[in-house]
Amino acid sequence: MIIEQHVTHSILPSKPIAPQSGAIKEYYRKKDGVNVNKYAQDTAGNEVRIDNVRIDFGAVNPVAPTATSIVEEGDQFIVTSDGTKNGAILREFVFADGIWKQVSDSSDNSKWTKNTVNSSIDLKETSTGAVRTSGTGFIIKDNGSVGVGISNPEAPLSVNGAIHSADSATPQANQIQSYRDVVRYTGNNSTVTGAIKIKLPKMASDTMLNIKIKMYNYDTISGASEIILGFCNHTSGFVNHSCVINGKMKSEVVRLGRSATEDYILLGDVTTAWNYPKVIVSEVMSTYQNTTGWGTGWAVSVLTALSADTFVTPTRFYPSSESSPLLLAVDDRAIAPADTPVKSVEAHFTSYANNNTTPYADALQFRTYIDASGGSDNLLMLKKSGFGMRIWQQAFGVATNYLDFRDVQLVPKNIWVNMGANLITTIEHQYINRTAGTLTLLAPATAGAGKEYWISNRSATAMTITSYVNLAGVATTTIPANTGVLLISSGTQWVQFQ
Repeated sequence: MIIEQHVTHSILPSKPIAPQSGAIKEYYRKKDGVNVNKYAQDTAGNEVRIDNVRIDFGAVNPVAPTATSIVEEGDQFIVTSDGTKNGAILREFVFADGIWKQVSDSSDNSKWTKNTVNSSIDLKETSTGAVRTSGTGFIIKDNGSVGVGISNPEAPLSVNGAIHSADSATPQANQIQSYRDVVRYTGNNSTVTGAIKIKLPKMASDTMLNIKIKMYNYDTISGASEIILGFCNHTSGFVNHSCVINGKMKSEVVRLGRSATEDYILLGDVTTAWNYPKVIVSEVMSTYQNTTGWGTGWAVSVLTALSADTFVTPTRFYPSSESSPLLLAVDDRAIAPADTPVKSVEAHFTSYANNNTTPYADALQFRTYIDASGGSDNLLMLKKSGFGMRIWQQAFGVATNYLDFRDVQLVPKNIWVNMGANLITTIEHQYINRTAGTLTLLAPATAGAGKEYWISNRSATAMTITSYVNLAGVATTTIPANTGVLLISSGTQWVQFQ
């Protein structure tokens, strides 16, 4: 039963009374003294009188706004409006456990509003009556989609911020907490130079963590990548850490760092040039200790210098899996060890002389260990114009192009030279890389039968060898640029090994 009054107080019954029996008998106007009343009466004689703004239940002449109790079963709403609220509810009572209980008392109990423009019902206020700020609202669309902090949900559930799920309502040690989409970063420039720093919400919290980071870089080769990190941020540092990188990062360097005030993850180096980088920490699993509170407090920035920071050992992680079965080649016609990240094998289109000249070659660079204790770096080349194989070696990680190589002598199918009893007794290896380009050999008899000379021409031009060389019926033999020849003495002449 709803009764509207233009006053600010009311009287409620002390208990509910069953509705009176009998129908409304009559309704008419009569004169009582100076007052003109309207009243209705049922067959039992119960009356309701109205005198101007006064309402009377059972009294002859109403002298108060409400002369006596309102008798009704169920909930009742008392509106004390000034007439401009259009029926807004200010005070609500419910009868329960033998007494009337006040349910609410505010300027407006209707926190929900109809949004006909958005086809939704919106929760417009906080518990204190304040208007909700942008990004904190809650709406239900007519199609059933729910938005938390989002004005126009595009899915059955759309959330602005992290999503948290837990083992139980009461967090305890060793339980697992799960968070999704805790922080995002967007680089809006074609070149963003520096290491991408992801600050963790807690430092040295002794929490076991599994963190998944999704990344996009505006590039055909390093466009998509996914980093999965596992570690415990113990008070003594990061312990029992590992990393998986799926895809091809622009810089396949991932570090775990700690400064004086925070723990963080570092992607790339301070010199890494990203292209419109997009980063999202999409999943966080926390367990063991201090498992809650990982849904907020994250931050992403770009560092151009690393000072007063401590990194775990090893300080870098590299891909342990590839999302594509293809190994993409890099066009690098003068290769140095530093061109390829450690713990990886990289394919190249390159120069057979490694100096940006023809002929060209296919190459594989092997950098399978993290530091110089694992030895030098290796480069294998296959010539693209004709048969040829070359192996290069250079000191670990240097930025200088590979210089030292050995050619692999390839034997054509079914072509052999029968050396008979002329076994190889001594091997010498000489280079031709002088401007004159002439190398004079010992006489075959002086060298002795079985003597072998491996001669490599490392220059970009053809070179000649002279003296006692009987190859193709001539005494002087030219060795083309960037090739080699193997000569064996029979005791009377030098013979090219085929």
